[in-house]
Amino acid sequence: MHPRCIHLQTPSNFIFFTSYLQPPAKEGQALWSDVDELERVNVSLLSNFLSALTISHITPQRFVLQTGAKHYGLHLGPPLTPEAETDPRFLGAPNFYFPQEDLLWEWAATHKVGWNVTRPGFIVGAVRDAAMNVPYGLALYAAVQKELGRRVEFPGDVDAWDVENHMSSAKLIGRHAEWAILNPQAKDQVLNISDGSMFSWGKFWPLLAGAYGAEYGTPETDDAKFTTVTMPVAPPPRGFGLAGKLRVSWTFEAWAQEAEVKRAWTRLRGGEGLVAARDPFESRNVKDIFGLLDAAILSPWGRSMRYPSL
Repeated sequence: MHPRCIHLQTPSNFIFFTSYLQPPAKEGQALWSDVDELERVNVSLLSNFLSALTISHITPQRFVLQTGAKHYGLHLGPPLTPEAETDPRFLGAPNFYFPQEDLLWEWAATHKVGWNVTRPGFIVGAVRDAAMNVPYGLALYAAVQKELGRRVEFPGDVDAWDVENHMSSAKLIGRHAEWAILNPQAKDQVLNISDGSMFSWGKFWPLLAGAYGAEYGTPETDDAKFTTVTMPVAPPPRGFGLAGKLRVSWTFEAWAQEAEVKRAWTRLRGGEGLVAARDPFESRNVKDIFGLLDAAILSPWGRSMRYPSL
């Protein structure tokens, strides 16, 4: 299991809990497929931490739990969009965010503690070991493609290229959490947090390639070159309709396992003096980094957020 974030208690008696453990996916399964283990380890993280606060007689002024947009089921198929904090829970599949919220609310009520739950979208940031972070994998992909003399290709179809997405920068998440704890009106509120500007992979793809001095490719137009993937949940999280479907001409996860790609990374790492906390192309790390890219980029359904009026 790989920890992605850590929890923090500040001297000001505010607590920001962003801990998360990603259990290794079972062989041949998707990144978040082992829902039982995801729930067991991540609910235990929060439960044990809250128990430690109780035992230590620590009563914070405000407790902030960061979850994410998977609350809305976007990883399972088309969600209600724009996603709103008041949307009902999608109970068609287990989701560890739900028992985490219930734990926090019960503990906060017992100890008379204010709380917030924040829900960012896909996180954009820059740290050395940023597996659950879209730009990290994209930077690796674009750099290696340039090294190989290849175009920066797009693995999804035109729908995935065009669809609107919302992202959440690490800096924005931090400022939002600070605002929430210092704003009395935000007490005991669930709050979405993302950059609300319009974004699509199609507009971004030329910029990504240009940053690495590479050419870019547009979506494949030959239907015969696509594989259709049907999501396992029907109706999807929006509450009605057929299961979500996406079309894939290739995957980042498979790309990262190519021998030529690994050799190119080795040359880049040595020639440029690159430092990584762990080798992103080791088999145990590929799904965390490049499987996340597949989840973020391939789906053709919208992922936009709505915000409350406080």
